[in-house]
Amino acid sequence: TALAAEPGALGAAATHNLREVLVEMAMRRGDLESARARSADAGCIARWRVAGPFGPDALLGFDEDLAPEAPGPLDATYDLGPGRGVRATRDVEARGCPVAVGNGPVSGYGTTFAEANVAIAGAGRWMLRLETANAVEVFVDDRSVARLDRRRTPMARVTFHPLELAAGSHRVLVEMATRHPNPVFMLSLVRARPDEADVVLTRESPLGRL
Repeated sequence: TALAAEPGALGAAATHNLREVLVEMAMRRGDLESARARSADAGCIARWRVAGPFGPDALLGFDEDLAPEAPGPLDATYDLGPGRGVRATRDVEARGCPVAVGNGPVSGYGTTFAEANVAIAGAGRWMLRLETANAVEVFVDDRSVARLDRRRTPMARVTFHPLELAAGSHRVLVEMATRHPNPVFMLSLVRARPDEADVVLTRESPLGRL
């Protein structure tokens, strides 16, 4: 616990993995308050607004300019495509750091969007950690900061992206295209260490496929 709070020379990957283990241990004890606190320490975002999945195609939506990509917050409803109709956006809560965006008004494949607002305590370099098996793009304040097209090229499941952020509230939007009926992603933001500020790190997740 002390090492997770003050990781010292540990890098972003090892520090997150340690904190993730502590979250899982708290959940297994049924200590939800501690699990939420550990998740916050890891920079995980607890609450999301979700729209989708947009169809009718499973993966082609990743190449299209869909309505949720417009600047500003998600709308209250969207037309999800032929046979899917107009559906309301919905609230989803993370289980620790993992966010499962399935089980919505339409079951099955497609392109799904998840939106959250994150408060940044101080300006400077921050490290965005992203983990998913799906084709994914991440926008911060309506600007793309990461795009990983796993439809075409095998890629590491976990990537780290340094960002320069001002203090205050920032809007994060995650777009995923998948054939999976309940896709999962993990996203966290923590202060970047000086020696990690100008690199993108990749590694495989020790916790299996999501």
